[in-house]
Amino acid sequence: QGMSGIPSHGMVRFVGEVLAEPAACRSVRTFGSLQMDKNTQEPCRGFALEHDGKSLQLDVAQLGDNVVLKQGSMYMVVGEILTLPSGPYLQARVARNVDGMDVELFGSALQLQRRFVNQQ
Repeated sequence: QGMSGIPSHGMVRFVGEVLAEPAACRSVRTFGSLQMDKNTQEPCRGFALEHDGKSLQLDVAQLGDNVVLKQGSMYMVVGEILTLPSGPYLQARVARNVDGMDVELFGSALQLQRRFVNQQ
């Protein structure tokens, strides 16, 4: 949370980046294909975001009971990275279906934005 108490918008990170450095990503915005996570025993973390061969566990409890998530669809998720002995997971605050998003174009635009910001 920022100084005003408002949660951060989340730094845009690829799933692989979050998994490589979970401590560097407190609040994050990431995307991937929503899949069932067969490796967890906890129902609120029964999902995972998959992108580029990497999989990040997803806790959807804060989204509420009325949210319908579609397995196999692309989602942009904003939330906080928490770490357990079993590894990092994303506690989702916002999940938006982005089916139809051009993932390659988004990735290219993100890389260009990072280069621009680093040059400033």
